[in-house]
Amino acid sequence: MVHLNRSVLVAVVMAVGAWGATGCKSKAAVAEDTAPVAAPAPAPTPAPAPTPVATAPTAAGTEAAVSVTTPLPAPPADRVEEQGRPPSASHVWVHGFWHWGGHEYAWHPGYWENPTLAAPFAPPAVRYEVPGVAPNASYFYAPGYWRWGGKEYLWAPGHWSLRREGFAYAHPHWELENARWVRHGLGWERRDAAWEHRYTGWERHGDVYVHHNEVGEWRHRGEHEGWGRVVVHR
Repeated sequence: MVHLNRSVLVAVVMAVGAWGATGCKSKAAVAEDTAPVAAPAPAPTPAPAPTPVATAPTAAGTEAAVSVTTPLPAPPADRVEEQGRPPSASHVWVHGFWHWGGHEYAWHPGYWENPTLAAPFAPPAVRYEVPGVAPNASYFYAPGYWRWGGKEYLWAPGHWSLRREGFAYAHPHWELENARWVRHGLGWERRDAAWEHRYTGWERHGDVYVHHNEVGEWRHRGEHEGWGRVVVHR
Protein backbone atom coordinates (compact mmCIF):
# COMPACT_ATOMS: atom_id res chain seq x y z
CA MET A 1 0.00 0.00 0.00
CA VAL A 2 2.78 2.40 0.86
CA HIS A 3 4.57 1.39 -2.31
CA LEU A 4 1.52 2.26 -4.36
CA ASN A 5 1.22 5.66 -2.76
CA ARG A 6 4.84 6.40 -3.62
CA SER A 7 4.22 5.54 -7.26
CA VAL A 8 1.19 7.76 -7.37
CA LEU A 9 3.13 10.55 -5.69
CA VAL A 10 5.96 10.28 -8.21
CA ALA A 11 3.49 10.39 -11.10
CA VAL A 12 1.79 13.43 -9.63
CA VAL A 13 5.11 15.23 -9.18
CA MET A 14 6.16 14.47 -12.75
CA ALA A 15 2.84 15.71 -14.11
CA VAL A 16 3.09 18.95 -12.16
CA GLY A 17 6.65 19.49 -13.45
CA ALA A 18 5.57 18.94 -17.03
CA TRP A 19 2.69 21.40 -16.65
CA GLY A 20 5.05 23.99 -15.18
CA ALA A 21 7.43 23.66 -18.08
CA THR A 22 4.60 24.06 -20.54
CA GLY A 23 3.42 27.16 -18.76
CA CYS A 24 6.88 28.73 -18.86
CA LYS A 25 7.16 28.16 -22.60
CA SER A 26 3.76 29.74 -23.19
CA LYS A 27 4.74 32.83 -21.20
CA ALA A 28 8.02 33.15 -23.12
CA ALA A 29 6.16 32.86 -26.41
CA VAL A 30 3.68 35.52 -25.34
CA ALA A 31 6.48 37.79 -24.20
CA GLU A 32 8.24 37.32 -27.54
CA ASP A 33 5.05 38.07 -29.49
CA THR A 34 4.34 41.26 -27.55
CA ALA A 35 7.92 42.69 -27.62
CA PRO A 36 8.13 46.12 -29.38
CA VAL A 37 9.48 46.06 -32.95
CA ALA A 38 12.12 48.68 -33.89
CA ALA A 39 10.90 51.24 -36.47
CA PRO A 40 12.64 51.02 -39.88
CA ALA A 41 15.37 53.58 -40.53
CA PRO A 42 14.04 56.62 -42.43
CA ALA A 43 14.89 56.77 -46.11
CA PRO A 44 17.85 59.11 -46.77
CA THR A 45 16.84 62.57 -47.95
CA PRO A 46 17.90 62.98 -51.59
CA ALA A 47 20.68 65.51 -52.04
CA PRO A 48 19.51 68.75 -53.69
CA ALA A 49 20.33 69.11 -57.36
CA PRO A 50 23.45 71.21 -57.95
CA THR A 51 22.80 74.77 -59.00
CA PRO A 52 24.17 75.39 -62.49
CA VAL A 53 26.99 77.90 -62.65
CA ALA A 54 26.53 80.51 -65.34
CA THR A 55 29.40 81.07 -67.70
CA ALA A 56 29.84 83.67 -70.37
CA PRO A 57 29.18 82.55 -73.96
CA THR A 58 31.95 82.96 -76.51
CA ALA A 59 31.77 84.37 -79.87
CA ALA A 60 31.09 80.94 -81.29
CA GLY A 61 28.10 80.56 -79.00
CA THR A 62 29.63 77.95 -76.69
CA GLU A 63 30.15 78.39 -72.96
CA ALA A 64 33.70 78.72 -71.73
CA ALA A 65 35.55 80.43 -68.94
CA VAL A 66 38.01 83.10 -70.07
CA SER A 67 40.80 84.29 -67.81
CA VAL A 68 40.91 88.02 -67.18
CA THR A 69 44.44 87.96 -65.78
CA THR A 70 46.49 85.54 -67.87
CA PRO A 71 47.45 86.53 -71.43
CA LEU A 72 46.17 84.24 -74.15
CA PRO A 73 48.68 82.26 -76.21
CA ALA A 74 49.56 83.81 -79.54
CA PRO A 75 47.40 82.48 -82.39
CA PRO A 76 48.99 80.15 -84.97
CA ALA A 77 50.25 81.48 -88.28
CA ASP A 78 47.47 82.35 -90.71
CA ARG A 79 46.42 79.58 -93.03
CA VAL A 80 47.06 79.81 -96.76
CA GLU A 81 43.65 79.97 -98.39
CA GLU A 82 42.60 79.33 -101.96
CA GLN A 83 40.55 82.39 -102.83
CA GLY A 84 39.38 81.25 -106.23
CA ARG A 85 37.90 83.68 -108.70
CA PRO A 86 35.76 86.54 -107.33
CA PRO A 87 32.02 86.17 -108.00
CA SER A 88 31.99 89.65 -109.58
CA ALA A 89 34.19 92.67 -110.11
CA SER A 90 32.61 94.26 -107.02
CA HIS A 91 33.70 91.52 -104.62
CA VAL A 92 36.73 91.89 -102.36
CA TRP A 93 38.47 89.13 -100.42
CA VAL A 94 38.28 89.18 -96.61
CA HIS A 95 41.08 87.10 -95.13
CA GLY A 96 40.36 84.37 -92.61
CA PHE A 97 41.63 84.60 -89.05
CA TRP A 98 42.09 82.68 -85.83
CA HIS A 99 39.71 83.42 -82.97
CA TRP A 100 39.82 82.19 -79.39
CA GLY A 101 37.08 79.66 -78.65
CA GLY A 102 37.60 79.47 -74.88
CA HIS A 103 40.02 76.53 -74.86
CA GLU A 104 41.86 76.77 -78.16
CA TYR A 105 41.99 78.78 -81.37
CA ALA A 106 39.56 78.06 -84.20
CA TRP A 107 39.98 79.15 -87.79
CA HIS A 108 37.31 81.43 -89.30
CA PRO A 109 37.70 81.02 -93.08
CA GLY A 110 38.00 83.95 -95.45
CA TYR A 111 35.18 84.95 -97.75
CA TRP A 112 34.28 87.16 -100.70
CA GLU A 113 32.43 90.33 -99.73
CA ASN A 114 30.47 92.60 -102.02
CA PRO A 115 30.49 96.10 -100.47
CA THR A 116 27.73 97.23 -102.84
CA LEU A 117 25.30 94.51 -101.74
CA ALA A 118 22.51 95.72 -99.40
CA ALA A 119 20.40 93.69 -96.98
CA PRO A 120 16.57 93.83 -96.87
CA PHE A 121 16.38 94.00 -93.06
CA ALA A 122 18.46 95.13 -90.08
CA PRO A 123 21.17 92.93 -88.57
CA PRO A 124 20.69 91.28 -85.15
CA ALA A 125 22.20 92.81 -82.03
CA VAL A 126 25.95 92.43 -81.76
CA ARG A 127 26.80 89.34 -79.76
CA TYR A 128 28.33 89.39 -76.28
CA GLU A 129 32.06 88.71 -76.37
CA VAL A 130 34.77 88.15 -73.78
CA PRO A 131 38.10 88.92 -75.47
CA GLY A 132 40.39 87.80 -72.66
CA VAL A 133 43.86 89.32 -72.35
CA ALA A 134 46.01 90.17 -75.37
CA PRO A 135 48.81 87.67 -76.12
CA ASN A 136 51.25 90.60 -76.06
CA ALA A 137 51.38 94.33 -76.76
CA SER A 138 51.59 93.76 -80.53
CA TYR A 139 47.96 92.60 -80.68
CA PHE A 140 44.71 94.54 -80.58
CA TYR A 141 41.16 93.23 -80.40
CA ALA A 142 38.96 93.44 -83.50
CA PRO A 143 35.37 92.93 -82.24
CA GLY A 144 32.96 90.61 -84.00
CA TYR A 145 30.36 91.82 -86.50
CA TRP A 146 27.47 90.68 -88.69
CA ARG A 147 27.91 90.30 -92.44
CA TRP A 148 25.26 89.66 -95.07
CA GLY A 149 25.52 86.21 -96.63
CA GLY A 150 22.97 86.71 -99.38
CA LYS A 151 20.00 85.19 -97.51
CA GLU A 152 20.80 85.83 -93.88
CA TYR A 153 23.30 87.53 -91.60
CA LEU A 154 26.41 85.56 -90.65
CA TRP A 155 28.49 86.21 -87.55
CA ALA A 156 32.21 86.89 -87.84
CA PRO A 157 33.65 86.45 -84.31
CA GLY A 158 36.00 88.94 -82.70
CA HIS A 159 39.68 88.10 -82.70
CA TRP A 160 43.12 89.29 -81.64
CA SER A 161 44.96 90.71 -84.61
CA LEU A 162 48.44 91.98 -85.32
CA ARG A 163 48.75 95.47 -86.74
CA ARG A 164 49.36 95.70 -90.47
CA GLU A 165 51.62 98.28 -92.01
CA GLY A 166 49.74 100.57 -94.39
CA PHE A 167 46.29 99.29 -93.32
CA ALA A 168 43.65 100.41 -90.83
CA TYR A 169 40.74 98.56 -89.26
CA ALA A 170 37.20 99.96 -89.64
CA HIS A 171 34.65 98.15 -87.52
CA PRO A 172 31.70 97.23 -89.82
CA HIS A 173 28.62 99.43 -89.40
CA TRP A 174 25.13 98.90 -90.89
CA GLU A 175 23.01 101.88 -91.88
CA LEU A 176 19.54 102.24 -93.35
CA GLU A 177 19.69 103.86 -96.78
CA ASN A 178 16.74 104.02 -99.20
CA ALA A 179 14.85 101.28 -97.34
CA ARG A 180 17.86 98.96 -97.52
CA TRP A 181 20.60 98.18 -95.01
CA VAL A 182 24.07 99.05 -96.27
CA ARG A 183 27.36 98.07 -94.67
CA HIS A 184 30.15 100.60 -94.15
CA GLY A 185 33.58 99.50 -93.02
CA LEU A 186 35.04 96.21 -94.15
CA GLY A 187 37.50 95.57 -91.36
CA TRP A 188 41.02 95.73 -92.79
CA GLU A 189 41.37 98.32 -95.54
CA ARG A 190 44.37 99.95 -97.09
CA ARG A 191 45.00 103.39 -95.61
CA ASP A 192 44.98 105.19 -98.97
CA ALA A 193 44.57 108.86 -99.90
CA ALA A 194 40.78 108.54 -99.85
CA TRP A 195 40.62 107.08 -96.32
CA GLU A 196 39.76 110.32 -94.50
CA HIS A 197 37.06 111.16 -97.02
CA ARG A 198 35.65 107.64 -96.93
CA TYR A 199 35.47 107.63 -93.15
CA THR A 200 34.55 111.21 -92.35
CA GLY A 201 32.95 111.36 -88.90
CA TRP A 202 34.38 108.07 -87.73
CA GLU A 203 36.37 108.06 -84.49
CA ARG A 204 39.52 106.18 -83.73
CA HIS A 205 39.42 104.09 -80.55
CA GLY A 206 42.70 102.39 -79.97
CA ASP A 207 43.49 100.65 -83.25
CA VAL A 208 39.92 100.55 -84.52
CA TYR A 209 37.88 103.16 -86.38
CA VAL A 210 34.30 103.33 -85.14
CA HIS A 211 31.28 104.97 -86.78
CA HIS A 212 30.09 107.98 -84.77
CA ASN A 213 26.65 106.39 -84.27
CA GLU A 214 28.24 103.44 -82.50
CA VAL A 215 30.66 105.25 -80.21
CA GLY A 216 28.29 104.90 -77.24
CA GLU A 217 27.94 101.17 -77.86
CA TRP A 218 31.69 100.87 -78.28
CA ARG A 219 32.36 102.55 -74.93
CA HIS A 220 29.78 100.36 -73.22
CA ARG A 221 31.36 97.24 -74.68
CA GLY A 222 34.79 98.48 -73.68
CA GLU A 223 33.73 98.80 -70.06
CA HIS A 224 31.89 95.47 -69.85
CA GLU A 225 33.61 93.25 -72.41
CA GLY A 226 37.04 94.77 -72.97
CA TRP A 227 36.62 96.05 -76.53
CA GLY A 228 39.55 98.16 -77.61
CA ARG A 229 41.65 97.29 -74.59
CA VAL A 230 45.11 95.82 -74.74
CA VAL A 231 46.08 94.55 -71.30
CA VAL A 232 49.27 92.56 -70.90
CA HIS A 233 50.15 91.16 -67.47
CA ARG A 234 53.78 90.32 -66.86
